[in-house]
Amino acid sequence: MKTVYAYLSVLIFFSCSLVEKIRERDKDDYIYWSENVKLTWNDFKCKDELKSKHGASSHIEIKIRLDLSDKNVDVIFVRNLSCKKKDAEYDLGLLKHEQYHFNIAELFARKYRKIILEHPDTNDTEVFYKIHKDERQYQDLYDSETNHSLNREKQKQWEIKIDQELQKLQKYSSDSLRGVIP
Repeated sequence: MKTVYAYLSVLIFFSCSLVEKIRERDKDDYIYWSENVKLTWNDFKCKDELKSKHGASSHIEIKIRLDLSDKNVDVIFVRNLSCKKKDAEYDLGLLKHEQYHFNIAELFARKYRKIILEHPDTNDTEVFYKIHKDERQYQDLYDSETNHSLNREKQKQWEIKIDQELQKLQKYSSDSLRGVIP
């Protein structure tokens, strides 16, 4: 019986150590949105060949936590799921286009944060679903109107528009929920 307990203790210790190592490795795969952090082509680490006709694909997630002790909304660029074609590395316009996909996600995260701050007791999934749906449509419209960065004039117009909208919601930036007591 002591042998079984000793074996289980080693197994549990090994499992916890392995989980911790996986978490550490995974942290390197994430870039949290910040005004000071700009994407580079080195951030696109997807090992799969990009099957799209476009030069790059960003995997961006908006994570919402509404626990009793933690309310937060993070925008995360996932490196190992974001792909680029080899020849895309020379297209800085395309890289900027992908950065603005990241910025659009932050724009909609600010809309989530605004709801959370103005209505702290809300957990209305319909409201969150509508914001999510609006974000998807906005991202698609951005791609469509800029032709995935190829229409440089429209790209510049969108950059100005997104920057202005981010500025309007500045008070709901990523730090706006820090210290908020539910």
